[in-house]
Amino acid sequence: MVPKAEGACEKATIGGGCPDVKQCEETCLPCYRGVGIVRAYCSAPGGDIPYAQCICTFLEGAPCEPPAPPRCPALWPPPSHLALNKTLPL
Repeated sequence: MVPKAEGACEKATIGGGCPDVKQCEETCLPCYRGVGIVRAYCSAPGGDIPYAQCICTFLEGAPCEPPAPPRCPALWPPPSHLALNKTLPL
């Protein structure tokens, strides 16, 4: 687990779990806008939730609510390109 730095803020993805740190980094990547540092890690939430969450941490001036677009953090799991490429019946 990465310790939270002074003045840093964090955002967790909602649902979807955290399959691995590399995928978590890809989820947090849209948060980076060229200011500060955005780090990613997986965290197991308390309670009865059986899966981990991907956490995006904003450091050294990175805005906790970066201007849109793109959506920050990205959706997890990523939308399937097949779902976006459906054709309508005639």
